[in-house]
Order: sequence, then C-alpha cells, then structure tokens
Amino acid sequence: MFLSRIFSRLGQSIVGLRVPETSEEFSEETSEEFSEELKLSLFDQTMLRTYIRTIACFPFPDASRASEANEAIKAGLQATISQYPFLAGKICLGPSGKDDGKLSLSYPRKAQGVSEAGIFTLKDFADPSKPESVIHVQANYIDGGLLLSVYLHHSVGDGVSIGTLIRCLAENVRLRGEFKSKAAAADPSLSRRELDQRAFPPGTPHLPTPEFRIVDIRESSIVPSNLPHAQVQVSGRLFVLTAAMRAELKAKVMDHIKNSDDYRPGWWVSTMDCVAALIWILVTRARAPHLDHTVETKIGMTMDVRKKLNLPSDYFGNAVLFTFTSLPVKHLVDEARPFYALVAGAASKIRLAYLHFTETAILHRLTMMAGLKDVRNISCAIDFNHGHDVFWNSWGDFGCDAEFNIPGAASDTPQWIRKPWSRQDGGNMLMPKKPGKDVDWEVLVQLEMPDMERLCSPGGLAEWAARIIE
Repeated sequence: MFLSRIFSRLGQSIVGLRVPETSEEFSEETSEEFSEELKLSLFDQTMLRTYIRTIACFPFPDASRASEANEAIKAGLQATISQYPFLAGKICLGPSGKDDGKLSLSYPRKAQGVSEAGIFTLKDFADPSKPESVIHVQANYIDGGLLLSVYLHHSVGDGVSIGTLIRCLAENVRLRGEFKSKAAAADPSLSRRELDQRAFPPGTPHLPTPEFRIVDIRESSIVPSNLPHAQVQVSGRLFVLTAAMRAELKAKVMDHIKNSDDYRPGWWVSTMDCVAALIWILVTRARAPHLDHTVETKIGMTMDVRKKLNLPSDYFGNAVLFTFTSLPVKHLVDEARPFYALVAGAASKIRLAYLHFTETAILHRLTMMAGLKDVRNISCAIDFNHGHDVFWNSWGDFGCDAEFNIPGAASDTPQWIRKPWSRQDGGNMLMPKKPGKDVDWEVLVQLEMPDMERLCSPGGLAEWAARIIE
C-alpha cells in the first residue's frame, strides 16, 4: 500500500500533460541549441499524446550509496543520449500544427548534460519537469529501495521503444558510460520517412478501420470515452497467474478446439490469446449488472507491426496498432454455456483478428492516417470508463531482465517494473516479466471499484490467480 501511494503521486504529476501550442513557447532554446529536428511518422503523430510511465524497483539497503548510484545512472543516461540524441529533445505543435495538429520534435545539436537539460532529476517524488520533454529519468529513494522511473513520450516511441530505452540505459549504467553499444544514426529521421512513404498514393480508397473513431475535434462536442472521467472511480490490481495455471488453461482450450465439429487441422491459439480471452469474459461478467446485454463487447489487442512491415526489431518509434474483436455481451455472461467453449471461441476470434492484420491491412491504415485533415481527429474506438469494452496490452518484454548493476542495489536487475498510475477502466496489461516459460505473469486489471470487487469474488478472476496485489 505504501508503494501504491508513492506511485499514485508520481503518476498524478503528469496527468495534465500539455503539448505547447507553438514552438514559440521555447523559442529561445530552439533558436540555437535545439537546431536539429526529428521527423515524426504518421504512427507517431496519431499516437495518444501522453507518457509511457515505468518504475523499475530495486532493493537498496545502504542509503549512504545513493550518491554513487546517482552518478552511475547519470553517466549511463548521458551515454544513452549520445546514442539517441533526439531523446534530449522537446515536443510542440509544429508550424502547421494549428491547422493539422502535427507535432514537431527539436533537439540539441550538441549534447547537454542530462541534469542541466532537466532529463535526470534527483528530487524525491518531484514533478517530472517540463511535460513536453521526450523522456524523464528520475531516481527516488525509499527505506530499503530505489525506484528508478523512466518516462517516454508516446508520440516518440511505443512499448518496444521504451523496452529498447531501458535496456540501452541498463547497459550504459553497467558500463558506467564508457562504452556505447550502438552508435547514433547518421539520420534518425530516415526510417520514419521511409515508413510514411509506404502509404498508398493520395486519394486511394482504404479498407475499413473499425478500431478507430474519426471525429473533427473542432466541430464536435463529443467527449472521447477514453479520457478520464471524475465520476468513474477506478481500482487497479495485479493478478498473479502461474505457469501451471496458464498451461492448464491453454491445454483445456486446445482440447475443446480439437474436439469441436468445425476444427480445422493445424488451427491453434496462443497462451496470450487464452489469457486475454479469459480476462475479457470475466471482466464482462463482473460488469454485467450495469451492461446493456443486447449489444456487443469489444476487445482491442495491441500488436507490434515491425515484423509484418519488415522493420528492424529495434526500430525506435511507434510501430504498434491494435486488432479489434467483438462478441455479444449476452454470449459472454451466459453461465449456462460451457466455460471452456466460451474461452476457446473468444481466443479463436482474437487469433483470427491477428492473422487478418496483414501488411496490406497495415498500409491501408497508414494511408488513412495520411489523409487526415487533423491528426488529432483520430482516437481509439474502445468504449472505456463505465463502458462495455476492454483493452489488452503487453509490457512483458519491457526490460525486467536488463542488468543495470547499480552501485548499492542488492539486485543487478529490477525486482519489478511497475506502472505508477492506473485509472483506465477496462485497461488490462501483462506487466514486465523475467524471461522463461515458468515465470509468473502479473496481469494488471483496471476496473470500476464495484466491478473490481466482483472480479475478486468467487467465480471471478481471483479463482485463477495465485495471489492478488493491490
């Protein structure tokens, strides 16, 4: 509970993230020092304008070594900035931003010291400085522990990107900044320009994109459902799912699939498909008292498209979309239906949606984004906050195995990586985990408080979890 209060304070400090209206708001810095510019891709421009927020937790028994730890982190961060210079940049609406909403990112030609640039702060639980900065790294010390927060602006990178950042930072901290594992790209904008050029020619009709909602923000009075609403009191809890539980779930789901009348030889679903389907069903049942049972519930599943687009696996930028799957609410809440048949059906639909997301389908979405009059008009068509839908995201590979070797820390790798703030009703994610098939999975579920109580009751997800962490 103590860590929960700390994380809440750290997260709340950036809830009101504001992108500066024009570059004039820091024109004195951009005139000379911030003379380089990173082109943001269409995926970057249409991404949610917030931070990806992580906190790596280390046991730190000897507080007298905090200064030594800070120097090592600072040296590692300085080396990381030399590899990715744009991480020292700032974001604002570009010259055309008032018309099309597009952002620009400028960064220094000559690297600044990370403390002087406001990228690395040492104050306990400080506001993460200027909200338009690309990253923030902050060391916080509590009794017996070090909380190392790493924040990346989502308009610059996705989950794979922050995993790359954490691993790069860890290597540079471990080597005390003496060796850089990767030289800075000669032109960091090149890969983004090449990605945008893969959109189909202007005027090309694109395939339907049901996972997105397009609304003119300047003419509409609609409040997007994915924004926080004060009247929705949300609780976030971690459900620990063991390897044995996951294996049993998948085995029973596959048994049902193989014994069904419409089984196609070779058809399979992944463990992730099964876990996401299980949570989709049980969250829908927990919400059942206030749902409209005549409509459908949707699940959005994030998908890294690097492989499908033949991008490098360490491409630093946004290359994530999400699949869209729906089923009738009444179907999922019907307890007369065989439970594993429900999970198998939901998992199969999730897998099918992924397979339908081909390179062509992805490029059609890129083409749609290229045709937007204002990139701020696009949003996720998921009904969050007292809604019917759920969203599944995976932070599993966020660097929980990254070896920092921070002086004074009792563990070379983070004991955990946590999300400091959780109030997105319907948002679910697999938290960062150690490598290996036999490790526990920590699944963060965020729900309205009455629904969470039902989820933690008999018949809910609590029956599948080895333990629940508040």
